Amino acid sequence: AGARINLELLKRGIIVRPVGNYGLPQWLRISIGLPEENAAFIAALQEILAK
Repeated sequence: AGARINLELLKRGIIVRPVGNYGLPQWLRISIGLPEENAAFIAALQEILAK
């Protein structure tokens, strides 16, 4: 799931980091951004997860 979500976010111009090389293949690292960047991330993630 982490890789699929990462690719879908990248298609929307949102960059997160997969952490599979740390033994967490289903996880993503997300950094805090500006309020509008965070809102865009949340909206995109909700859209992806709704599929």
